[in-house]
This record gives sequence, structure tokens and C-alpha cells, in this order.
Amino acid sequence: MTTATPEYFTAFKNIALSRTDSGVLTLRFHTDGGPATFTGQLHTDLPRALFEIGDDRDNRVLVLTGTGDRFMTDLDVASFGDVTKPEQWDRTIAVGRRVIQRLVDLEMPIVAAVNGPAFVHSEYALLADIVVAADTTVFSDFPHLTVGVVPGDGILIAWEEAIGLNRTRYLTLTQGSFTAEQAERWGAVAEVLPLERVLPRATELAEQLAARPQMLTRYMAATVRQRISRRMAEGTQLGMALEGLTAAALPYRNGGRGMTAADRWIGARGETGIQMEDTFMPISAPAMRTSKRTLTAALQAGDLQAAVAALRQDVLFHTPILATVGDEVRGLPTVLKVLQTAFTYLGMPQNVEEFQNPDGRYIVTFDGAIDGNLIQTAMLVTEDAQGKVESIRAFQRPWPVVKLFREYMERNLRPDPVPDALWERPASKARQ
Repeated sequence: MTTATPEYFTAFKNIALSRTDSGVLTLRFHTDGGPATFTGQLHTDLPRALFEIGDDRDNRVLVLTGTGDRFMTDLDVASFGDVTKPEQWDRTIAVGRRVIQRLVDLEMPIVAAVNGPAFVHSEYALLADIVVAADTTVFSDFPHLTVGVVPGDGILIAWEEAIGLNRTRYLTLTQGSFTAEQAERWGAVAEVLPLERVLPRATELAEQLAARPQMLTRYMAATVRQRISRRMAEGTQLGMALEGLTAAALPYRNGGRGMTAADRWIGARGETGIQMEDTFMPISAPAMRTSKRTLTAALQAGDLQAAVAALRQDVLFHTPILATVGDEVRGLPTVLKVLQTAFTYLGMPQNVEEFQNPDGRYIVTFDGAIDGNLIQTAMLVTEDAQGKVESIRAFQRPWPVVKLFREYMERNLRPDPVPDALWERPASKARQ
């Protein structure tokens, strides 16, 4: 084995690579050293990294893992560009097929060290020859149905091979999830361990494999993955074409009024001049809470006075619909006026739900109506140590109805109490 560190080890921003003297290569997904957010850049880099890994004969076994307490839970949709456009999806489909095919065709054993929830691309872990998972692991496919597109990138094939055909169809259609313990019972996971033991155990197994003759392990890997390699080659071409077709249909649902998730998916600059990056809230799979916080309970009860009582005097409120990016409406009196005006137009919230975000904040979602058209709101809420709300970031969809909402709010709040400067759109600033 060569002793010099290969150049490709440091070539990829969100992929950390390290190798033992015996040839066990660890690939760790990360974002700035912390848990990984799946981005367009990571999507592009991964097949390149897999090519380099497979081409390097000093790599005898691959260990695949994430960073911190999760394998991968977040997705930056905007970073993929406007995938409703054929030319963008053409690039996405090519990269996506290379990722999955190069992974299953690697001529070395793969051991997955699943270090917690895998809500995004759980198939990367489940395609491994040996899967060791933390007892905190939950496998799911949160992004596809949340966005509103067919999961055609290979995850269905991976799930079918790992947990069975009918179980996969049920969990896919219902957007269900399964735990590491369930996966172990179903034969998809080899071992379930406490988080701190997962990577050491996966590495131990990898070292045992690396001690065997390399030609044996290389062709054993090729042999045990023959079926799944063939299925991926056959299935992802059509699957990703159908995924792209459903992506292209997003802006046209319900006569162009019901883009259930197109506002999360489209990265191009829209009518407002506000880019998707400006309104982006990472897609993750937070857990629904059974006991509601004060703000959520007040909204659910339609009690605006109780909702306001949950806010701090210096509460910050931000939404790219009302104000320029980076600016906030500050102070309880102003925020109260904003909420009163909003609910006068939308009606009191309906279908209120609360979800715990992995970073400690929580998300409140609810529905409203404007002229008979549904408008959906998600509020990312931060509380202080005393349980008082110190900031709210609100996001709404779909754009045609949001446009009506913005016009109403501007008529009733500008310039008092929300000054003119906060209504200036980023596009007009860029033109100055």
C-alpha cells in the first residue's frame, strides 16, 4: 500500500475520507464538520468520489457513515436548481444514476455505520453488504412525497431488496418509516447498537474483511450484489424519468394555484424577486409532538390573546413575504399588529400541528384561506430558557395565493407599523 495521502481524499467539500494501514477506507458525510445536509454539490461530488475510491486498489473495504447523531436528515432543495426544467433534470438524472450504480458496483465490501436517523437517501446505507445501526436510527424517505415527486432514484429498489416488496410499497405510499430494531427483525440491518459503539463495530468488521485476500473480497462483493446491480441499471432510468416528469408538473397543479411543494423545489428567481434560498427552511423529518407548547395551543384554540401572551416583549418576526431578506419586524406591539392583520384576512388557523426540529426549535404549521383558496403557513419558532417565544420565521405557500396575502398586508401595515424600507424587494435593490 502506498503511504502518501491520495489527492482525492481532500477534493470533496462534504465528504471526509480516511484510511487505515490495512486498507479500510471510511467515507463520512458532513457539512462544515457537522451533520450532513444533502446538497446539489454533495450530489455531484459523490459519484466522482466513488469513482476514485473504486479505482484505488489500496482501498480494500469501505465504511460508510454520517457525522454526529444522524446519518442524514436534511436536504437543501434550492441548491439543485430549477429541476422543473428539462435541462436541469437531465443533469440531475445523469448524476443520480451514476451515484447509485457506482455504489452497488464497487468491487469491495461495504459496511454501513448508520449513526442515527436516515431521512434522506437512506438507500445509501441499506445498500451496504453489512449494516450496523444505532438504536436511535429511523429510516424513511421524507423528501420525495413531501416535495411531491416520484421516488425514482433507486430508493424503492434498495428498500425492496432490504425489507421486502409489499412492506416497501406500504411504507412508500403512506410515507412511513421504520426503526433500526424493525430493520433488524426484517433482515435489513445486521446489528443494532448504542450510538457510541456503531462506528467502532463497523470498523472492526471491515478490518476482518480487509484481512482476507483482496481478490476474494473484491469478487465476493461483485457476486453478492449482482441482482441489485442489474435492478438498479434497469430501474433508475425509467424511475428518474418519472421523478423528473412529476417535478415538471409541480407548477401546474390545481390550475397553477396548488403548487403543494414547488416553492420548496424551484430554485429560480420568482415574481417577487425573492430566490428560493431566501425562503429556504431545510426539509427534515421532525417528530410530531403530542403535547403542544403555549403558542401552538393558543393558535389551535383560535385564541390570539393567548398566542400573544406567549411572546417576549422584544420578539423578532421575519418573513420574506412581508419584508426584505435579513430584516425583521421587532417588538411585541408591531408583531401583534401583524398577527391581527394576518388572521383578519386568513381566518383563525385550521389544522394546526407542531413538530420538534432536531436543533431544538419547533415548527408550527396551519392552514388558512383567501377567497376560497388554501394558503399554508409554517412557522419556525425559537423559545428562550423560560419558554417565551423570542423569534418566529414564517414561510407560506403556494405563491399565487401568497401574492394576494402580501398585497393585503402591505395595504394595511405600510408604513405604520411596518416602515417602507422593510417592504422593498431584493430584486429592486439589485437593480440600483
